[in-house]
Amino acid sequence: MAAQPTPAPSRCDTDPATTIARLAAWLVDGGDAIVLRHERDGQASVVGSWSPTGAAPTSVDDLSARDGSRAPIVVAGRVWGEIVVRGGGPGPLDDLAGLAAAAIEADAELAAARALIVAGEDRTRRRIERDLHDGAQQRLVNTILMLKLARSELADVDGEGPELVEQALQSAECANRDLRALAHGDAPGILASAGLGRALEAVAELSPVPVTLDVRVAARRLPEQVELTAYLTISEALTNVVKHARASAVHVAVDLAGASLRVSVVDNGVGGADPRGSGLRGLRDRVEAMGGALTVESCAGHGTRLAVKLPIGA
Repeated sequence: MAAQPTPAPSRCDTDPATTIARLAAWLVDGGDAIVLRHERDGQASVVGSWSPTGAAPTSVDDLSARDGSRAPIVVAGRVWGEIVVRGGGPGPLDDLAGLAAAAIEADAELAAARALIVAGEDRTRRRIERDLHDGAQQRLVNTILMLKLARSELADVDGEGPELVEQALQSAECANRDLRALAHGDAPGILASAGLGRALEAVAELSPVPVTLDVRVAARRLPEQVELTAYLTISEALTNVVKHARASAVHVAVDLAGASLRVSVVDNGVGGADPRGSGLRGLRDRVEAMGGALTVESCAGHGTRLAVKLPIGA
């Protein structure tokens, strides 16, 4: 039986390295292909592979050494890695390697731009938190104290005065809670002082939708930017649930897996969230600026699951 031709790459390929491997195999009709990245210790790691049989190679040894073709991927004047296929000529691979290098350079520039945007957002966030705490929030606290004194002085007075003071006090206390939630939503001081677990408890307490927390990093402090990114991602995800999901429950899980922090936010709402929407796109930019990855599963009628993986050493 004649070998089946390698299928042309399709839009369903989402992993760039796997797409490159598949395209390499298709160009030279060689069947199996891998994309290697050269590490600093001199070793090479497989970052993408393709086989029409479904058993994708995991190392160069898995490919036939005989009739193998290679093409280096050169980024910024240095060999970033290489493309290796079984069979075929090297000609088309050289062109593909050049395209792959351009894509890798563009991705690095995008990551740098995202990091600059995130850094600017963080500086703005901290300034807003200081302004709220030192300005409006302090004045509101003073107002609450004066209203409590007025309520005490009017305790034995007849008429509408005491009732009006009580209503004003309740309104001021509600405004103070809202302002505190706003400040915490930007960059809570509790995150710096007590860690991610306690900060998420505060967020869960303020959520109109019941939140179940499973945080398994409470005894360990993580790098500041990792904790902040996880906190902001979860906070924004819960905000999206309240606004759009029509859910009655949310489960938030945070744990460590090797050198990464894993986060998941799962709701039982209506589903159908658009991963390309502005809210999720902003979250993805923040996560990817930290070298992490964000995925969204949201089938209509079956709720939404947001998963994030952040490298702790970022």
